[in-house]
Amino acid sequence: LYEIGFLFIIIGIIAYSLPRITEDTWPCGNEGIASHGVATTAANYTERCNSNTNNVFCITRPHGMTLLIVLSYLILGVSAFAAKITVVLVNITTIIFLYLFAKTYWDKRVALFSCFFTAFSPMFFFMRNFLTSEVLAPLFIFAILYTYVKYLKTRERKYFLLIFFVSGLGMFFGDWPVYFIVSSIIVHHFVFIKKSRRNN
Repeated sequence: LYEIGFLFIIIGIIAYSLPRITEDTWPCGNEGIASHGVATTAANYTERCNSNTNNVFCITRPHGMTLLIVLSYLILGVSAFAAKITVVLVNITTIIFLYLFAKTYWDKRVALFSCFFTAFSPMFFFMRNFLTSEVLAPLFIFAILYTYVKYLKTRERKYFLLIFFVSGLGMFFGDWPVYFIVSSIIVHHFVFIKKSRRNN
């Protein structure tokens, strides 16, 4: 029953992300301009972009969204759909990691409600077509939290190594919020977990 509810949440994300997904239009404001810049930069990496395109942003490092859009361009061709479908897939993956984290720490019921309120929150809806690196931040945050909680529950070495691996990917490809979750986990582990073990 919970899995069916989770499936409906994923379908809901796809449903509200698809309108105007093929149109070469971007939201107004700073995020819209930045999204257009990322899409243009990704197209430049594929060497198939019109050099006269306006609002070209010079990005000094190939961050995660740009690389994902490049991959999408190589598979689907350079188009607004190929760029925007990347965000839809990232958002679905984010919800999957949120579900895994909440189910591991609490239970399936809490996980389902967490996914529902996150997927249909104004912020998640607002960011559904943005191609900026901020979109990747929640994905890596929930992935890091999931691996950390999984390690605390199982004490398996593979999850301990996964914490470092996912954190490294998140800090390189994600955005600034990932830095805070990594430092918070380090503080939590040494201040609370280690201290509780010594007390016991």
